[in-house]
This record gives sequence, structure tokens and C-alpha cells, in this order.
Amino acid sequence: MTTHIELDDEAVNAVLGRLVELGADTSMATRPISEDLMAAVEDKFARELGPEGPWQDLADSTKKAREKRGTWPGKKLQETTRLLSSIQPFYDASEAVVGTNVIYAMIQNWGGQAGRNHATTIPAREYFWLSDEDWQRIFESAESVLDRVIAGAA
Repeated sequence: MTTHIELDDEAVNAVLGRLVELGADTSMATRPISEDLMAAVEDKFARELGPEGPWQDLADSTKKAREKRGTWPGKKLQETTRLLSSIQPFYDASEAVVGTNVIYAMIQNWGGQAGRNHATTIPAREYFWLSDEDWQRIFESAESVLDRVIAGAA
């Protein structure tokens, strides 16, 4: 199962377009952008924060089960490190991405019905989203590369 989320930002695209016009290797910009995307995801896990605020608490039954296993109290979505450690950055000349091959990643991010006969409702605990600060960091990364290319071309 593959899910593709395209985040488009006019300012970042303008900087990337300028790099193309200058004949620069755009992967000089997509690499740090992919790292910024990864940092944004890691921040959401660390702060347990979605775009609407803190992640919804775990169900009492989940907490009790985790207590029995010795993993509660603890971080939501981090009983093991499988989900977070599966999220990896990728870049090439035309894109910067973070992604995962963990099949349950999207149900944890967006919520929905899961389990036997889809009888369990999983609340959204979004970690694939970008705050204004994340977008600013991405823009600054791209702009920094453009500045270095222009300085080198001068």
C-alpha cells in the first residue's frame, strides 16, 4: 500500500525553479529539504502534536495492556520504535520525501477503522504535517542553497 501526499509551497517552488534556471543541481536543495521533513516528523512524535493540538489520549484498555507489558506510561505510538524508525527521508533532483513501509502508518496518522472486522476506531494522531515553522525552515534551507549557488556563479 502506498500513500502519496504532495505538499506544494509557492515560495519553495520559486527557489527551486530559480535553481533550475541557473542550471544548478537541485538535489543540493532537495536533500536538506528531505532532512527538514524528517525533522518535522520527529518533532511531531516527540511532542505528540497534531495540527489541531495534542494527540488524543490512548484508550484505557490500551494503557492497561501496555502497563502489563511494562511499556506504560510511555509515549503514544512508540511502544516500540518500529513506526518512527521506519520513517525515512528520500530525495532526488525533483523531490524531497519522507515515507514509511509500515502498513499501519496511515491509520495511525489519519485514524479510521482497524482490527478484526474493522471494529476498532483509531483516532487520528497526525505526524505527517508541517507547521508554519516547518515551512519556514524548508524555505530557508532552499534559499540558503540558492544563495550559495548565486555566490559561486558571481
